[in-house]
Amino acid sequence: MKCAIFLHEGKMKIMQAAVDGLSKIFGSNNVSVLKWFEFEKAINFDICCMFGVYSETFSEETYYRKEIINLCRNVFVIEKGFIKRDDYLSVGWDSNVGRGRYCNKGMQHDRWNLLGVDLKPLSRGTHVVVIGQIPHDTSCQHVSLKDWCHHTISEIKKNTDKKIIFRPHPLCNASKVPYVGPEVERVFLERDFERADVIVTFNSTTGCEALIEGVPVYAEDVGSMVYDIAHHDLRTIDNPYFPSEEERLQHYADLAYSQWNLAEIKKGLFWETLSRGLV
Repeated sequence: MKCAIFLHEGKMKIMQAAVDGLSKIFGSNNVSVLKWFEFEKAINFDICCMFGVYSETFSEETYYRKEIINLCRNVFVIEKGFIKRDDYLSVGWDSNVGRGRYCNKGMQHDRWNLLGVDLKPLSRGTHVVVIGQIPHDTSCQHVSLKDWCHHTISEIKKNTDKKIIFRPHPLCNASKVPYVGPEVERVFLERDFERADVIVTFNSTTGCEALIEGVPVYAEDVGSMVYDIAHHDLRTIDNPYFPSEEERLQHYADLAYSQWNLAEIKKGLFWETLSRGLV
């Protein structure tokens, strides 16, 4: 199979690891390294690889990513991972976060065990903590995050007397935090987990961390990496769904097969799982 890797100037180390990995799998003669402006060549390859997805906010800089998806049948996207995010990268077909295809259902628990993360028992606090995101992030560019915040908090107020706290994204400038009415706090995330009865998200990866900590999660959007084991009905926010221990463990075992560290990508270890999704 012929493969093309489209370079991302700010992610050269990552893309070089992908070059090395695919070269081990398919042979270096079948792997081409291209600049982003050569995106029209994607039609000539069986498999393409790129970092990130198209951004409506930065359309001029990222439009080529949409074109690559349209031109090649098999495009896998590398992005930041979900657990131990500084060390792991997600690798999935077509898109990122919950809209990517990771071919990772019913996996063994070996990779999850290697992460050395313990799933904590159910913990119920006293607050409803609403998680903010960066409005222009590609994971939520299909909605108005400000409108979602207003509507969601309005609905929560109808269904609980618990204190509602809005937690802005740490990289979101204070002037861009949508005013949503409840108390706005910037404290350590661990503190919010301690006092949260439920964590409310659109599709933030904070949901992944919260369920590890034993905190129920409301997830609005299928782009959430914990959507399948999250609560979805604000009318019952006082009694949020929490998965069984077996369900939770299997979900994270599967999730561990959606992310890989740089050394694993360089060795091509991701391919055995990802190759199930070839079309």
